[in-house]
Amino acid sequence: VWMSSDLSEGSNNLELCVQGEETYYIVTESAVSAYAQSNSINLKVEMKGAKGTTKTGFLDNEGWNDFEAGNHDVFVIHNLPDIGKVKCITLTAQGNDMWSFFF
Repeated sequence: VWMSSDLSEGSNNLELCVQGEETYYIVTESAVSAYAQSNSINLKVEMKGAKGTTKTGFLDNEGWNDFEAGNHDVFVIHNLPDIGKVKCITLTAQGNDMWSFFF
């Protein structure tokens, strides 16, 4: 993590909090077409459930090339609140790349 007051160098603030005690597993399946993969999609997920809403940070498995064409990736997100049965997810790409996936 890079911290700096210059936003072109990194983030100027970082809050690290435990939101709850639930663990969620997010599974993605990248398409197999040319250019389907992404190295810098910077994907975040918002999940809405019967008991509320929660958001993830960037989906990234350290030391692994996530979002490669044809791959299934599993992201384990710990310490989130219990939102009940997930009803809806919103994906947000904040990187400078594109990614194609199956759903």
